[in-house]
Amino acid sequence: RAAGHALTPDYASPEQIRGGPLGTASDVYSLAVVAYELLAGARPYRLKRASAAELAQAIAEAEPPLASETAADKSLKRQLQGDLDAILNKALKKRPDERYVTMDAFAQDLQRWRDGKPVQARPDGLAYRAAKFVGRHRLQVAAGGVVAAALVAGASVALWQAREARWQAQRAQTEAATAKAVQGFLEGVFQANSGDQADPVKARETTARELLDRGAERIDAELQQQPAARLRLLGVLASMYDSMGLVERQIAMRRQQLTESRKLSGPSSDESVIAMAQLADALTAAEQRPEAAVWLRDATALLDARRDHDSRARFWVEVMQASLDRRGDPAHGVAATDRALAIANRYPPDAALLRTLQIRGENAVFAGEYEIARQAFAEKVRISEERAPLGASDLCETYGSLADALVALEQFDQAEASQRKGIEIARRRSEPLKLHNTESQLATLYVSTGRYRQGVEAGEPASRWANSADAAAFPEPARYIKVNHAGALLYYGRLQAALAELDRDASQTIEPAQASELDLAALGMRASALTQLGRLAEARVVLDRSRWLLGHANGKLSPVWTDTAERRWLVASGRAGEAWAAFKASDAGRPPAAGAAPSASALTEGAWLALQTGDPAAAELQASQALAAIDAGGQAHYQRDFEARATLVLGRALLHQQRAAEALPVLDKAVAQHRAVYDPDLSPAVADAWLALAQARRALGDPRAADADKEALKIRSAPPAH
Repeated sequence: RAAGHALTPDYASPEQIRGGPLGTASDVYSLAVVAYELLAGARPYRLKRASAAELAQAIAEAEPPLASETAADKSLKRQLQGDLDAILNKALKKRPDERYVTMDAFAQDLQRWRDGKPVQARPDGLAYRAAKFVGRHRLQVAAGGVVAAALVAGASVALWQAREARWQAQRAQTEAATAKAVQGFLEGVFQANSGDQADPVKARETTARELLDRGAERIDAELQQQPAARLRLLGVLASMYDSMGLVERQIAMRRQQLTESRKLSGPSSDESVIAMAQLADALTAAEQRPEAAVWLRDATALLDARRDHDSRARFWVEVMQASLDRRGDPAHGVAATDRALAIANRYPPDAALLRTLQIRGENAVFAGEYEIARQAFAEKVRISEERAPLGASDLCETYGSLADALVALEQFDQAEASQRKGIEIARRRSEPLKLHNTESQLATLYVSTGRYRQGVEAGEPASRWANSADAAAFPEPARYIKVNHAGALLYYGRLQAALAELDRDASQTIEPAQASELDLAALGMRASALTQLGRLAEARVVLDRSRWLLGHANGKLSPVWTDTAERRWLVASGRAGEAWAAFKASDAGRPPAAGAAPSASALTEGAWLALQTGDPAAAELQASQALAAIDAGGQAHYQRDFEARATLVLGRALLHQQRAAEALPVLDKAVAQHRAVYDPDLSPAVADAWLALAQARRALGDPRAADADKEALKIRSAPPAH
């Protein structure tokens, strides 16, 4: 399965290409190709820029041209016409039973041509026999000498083909024995889960992990006399451990696989090189990246030493190198997938090609090459859709990856459609984990584009599942879903509900070695919710823990969530100046690169902080710039949150400058926008908008100021369970 048919494609018979039974007729065919090439100057199936698959298809299906039609020299064309064309044509028939029965029959017909006698490859008529008798020429005899030379030269080819046929037969026997051994081994492992055991109840309660571990233990004691079966099972068990997320066990299996492969095939064989690449991939998954890099370097050196640039072994080394590069050197990873795809595209699409496209897309995302990422994920979707069931198992996730690339390209409608397609596929395939994970991703898309209510609604089914007993077997995905839903609730303004979701999270007790971006996000959300609820001391404790984790992460974790929550806390604690300084020192607050416009998000937060530090003129300027940027960007529908916040800051800045008449219509608009974006009954942001409107009305003597105050008070006093 790893190497395909053992043959030289240009000289292979149609039955070899199709994997059919081989016999003397196949040798006749191959020798006829040699004779054809020597006589006509080219092989019968020389296709311009043809792939291996196209060449194989031509040999299996297309009729070769006559040798006289292929020859370039006019004199040679004349010599080949007639008998030699007929002889070669008969020897190159698609069906073995239409060729010469034996090699001797082939040779006798050539000898008859040399002697000027009628050949059996042509009809036996009186006129033909007469023409042969009078048509003997020295030139033809000379050409016959060429054919004889071709036969002598081609004898080695015929012998080689015979050896290959014997090797294939031996290989088939080995494969059969290996398959039988593998089947017997797996049956023995799974019988441990049958009701025929001494304790059938306990046997039936055996988990998949326990069965897998038993299989791994038995390999050491069994199959010592069947190394091929042992090697295959090590690969199977490693893949199963990988699917279950048991990375350390996978690494142990991959190390054994490499050891066995070196014993069976040699340390520099393709099989051993592929095993090195697979071990490197497992080490990468476990974040043991330095050792992974060493294995890939050694595998690359073995291939370079034999000038191997296009084998399947080279393909796997390039793919695993790209996998390693995803976060360290993604641009190099994209180049590695270029080389891998050049090899993969010579073969029909398979799972290896799909994985390469996935890794290419991920590298491109990390490198900021979002259009390359979109193309890679879109191609993976196309192949998976066209070649079901190839890629069907992860098509849902592929649509999610495509959606992420589309979001980065600000193609939000297409991204939403892609996520919904993933949900449809997961629901159709009855895969709860994938379904709810994709629902959570759609919710994140809504939140990232300021559609908080839709984000909460889209994530609710996933959250219910994540908090149910059904999700107990998937702790990490369930946690991801819960934290995502907490973020949607927080942004929408349901602070108590967000805290309740976060209370079930383990981020507050996580150790630095295990800390992830998800932990920092959960802690940042908790601190932000506590700050908005006025529980500043509790928020400070959470922020301090977040800072401690960041300090022990050696730069591996992003401080974005912590920094944002910290600025909110500083403002709420009366230290707006420190928040303003921290913002200007952050990536969000630094001036944009030359020629780039400031983002609406950075302008909006800068305007809010300027207002908090007592500079309403600067706040007015930045808020106006933020609104102009939103209008000019053509994506206002996906920035309603920034628009609402910037409008509120602008109205309040005008109010602080004693320009209540100008502020009133702006704040009226801000209230309407806030009620559309945030929870109108619970969000503190909506309450702030009502209070600002009340101040403007009061400054103008408008009796409706009391109504606005009541609306703000109603929100602030609403019970948490509301």
